[in-house]
Amino acid sequence: MNRSTAESGRTSRLFACFGYDALLMLLIALVLLLILSISFEKQFDHDEFEHIHSAWYISHGAVPYSDFFQHHNPLLWIVMIPFLVLFGETVQTPVIIRFFMLAQLMGIAYMTYKLATAFGRSRESGLWAVLLLLTMVMFVEKAVEIRPDVPQVLFGLISLYYLLAHFENSDRKTLLLSAFAGSISFLFLQKHLFLLLVMAMALIYKFIRRRISLSEILIFAGGFLSLQLLLLIYLVVTGSLGDYYLTTVKLNLSQPQPFAGHANLTRSFYQNTMFWILGGGGALILLIRPRLPFNLKVVSFAGIVLVLTAFIAKQPHRQYFMGALPLLSISGGYVLTELTDRMRSPKILRAVILMCLIAMPLIYLTFVKQRTNGKQLAAIQYVLENSASNDCVYDGDIQFNLYRRDLHYFWYSVSKNKGLDNFNKITNGRYQDYNICALILSKKPKIISRFNLNINECDLMSYYTQTEFKNIYIRRDGNAAF
Repeated sequence: MNRSTAESGRTSRLFACFGYDALLMLLIALVLLLILSISFEKQFDHDEFEHIHSAWYISHGAVPYSDFFQHHNPLLWIVMIPFLVLFGETVQTPVIIRFFMLAQLMGIAYMTYKLATAFGRSRESGLWAVLLLLTMVMFVEKAVEIRPDVPQVLFGLISLYYLLAHFENSDRKTLLLSAFAGSISFLFLQKHLFLLLVMAMALIYKFIRRRISLSEILIFAGGFLSLQLLLLIYLVVTGSLGDYYLTTVKLNLSQPQPFAGHANLTRSFYQNTMFWILGGGGALILLIRPRLPFNLKVVSFAGIVLVLTAFIAKQPHRQYFMGALPLLSISGGYVLTELTDRMRSPKILRAVILMCLIAMPLIYLTFVKQRTNGKQLAAIQYVLENSASNDCVYDGDIQFNLYRRDLHYFWYSVSKNKGLDNFNKITNGRYQDYNICALILSKKPKIISRFNLNINECDLMSYYTQTEFKNIYIRRDGNAAF
């Protein structure tokens, strides 16, 4: 062995001992810094304003489902109320809540690591799974947003982790923790039912194989239902149970305007090609391969099921795939480490492979914050400065009204074939008389949007004038006829 070969081998061994794990951790830290800047600067989705406005309504004593339209479960709005109390009705509050969501995104990454190391292959496969997840563009662009999908996925993963842990340790406390976490996940968003279906199948399989008892299934069911009882009591006490069923079940199941969800997957495939090959393909391989641990198969199966069940919805938006992505990244990390182990790849080669895999997704991630939120926050500030707390505002697309009353129960989702039309179909026209022109003329909102409104046809130009913001008009005070 010559001198250069010996030095090369020594460097490789030193990297394997001290540098490889540090490099993986450093990469994760750098990607998190990029995600932090995305969270701070990225343009707000109007869904985010929808949830802040719903929390604001509840903080002022309104009851969701009966006093104002909503079709999601309520826990996110309740959790956000302390932020409104602490930081006030300001433009800073949405930005601060974004950081709260970022903490939950990191929680999802941590649970991905926990699941991958506990039921996957190794610590290395866990770190690879986290890197695959945090460089998944579709995941990051939705997980930084203020939406119930984020805590729903976090608590869903916690629930799955404790259920799989129970299969190994038979500790009933972990089973109860799984049930409680799953129940919290559902209180954030109804979509947890799809993961719950997979977990129920795993429980039934174990019961049939006589690995768990009927009492354990009953403990799980009881733990899950106990927290749902709190929601039921709230709905009964507030008299909103009927409207809750109408808007969160019947309305969601009868969306009239489907669109092709595969377009979202195709776009994601271009952005994260290796994620889908390793994660999606890997999950299928791990599922059908014999002699692999049952818990690993459950993780792979759940990832596949959550992708497929997203298409049950007529409108499978990108956030609908969020629940599947941490599970698929675990499969991807497992397959990657298995391949490199079989090839007996040195650590330094593994590091090169990994950096090649995440290079292209990182470039796509930098484009996520291409549209920033400065103009949106300026518009919200304009509304706050130019209206009183008791003024009404019309903002049918939820672009600027966070802290003012609306004109109607249907304060958004009012365009053709959206929530209002669908609601009227399933209620025999409860709000068939909805007329935005008449509402504006009668309630005289201080600020209005042109969304779904023809100001000229409604003869409103003499009463309103355009502001410096496109699509925002303010009332001309002093007009005696108005």
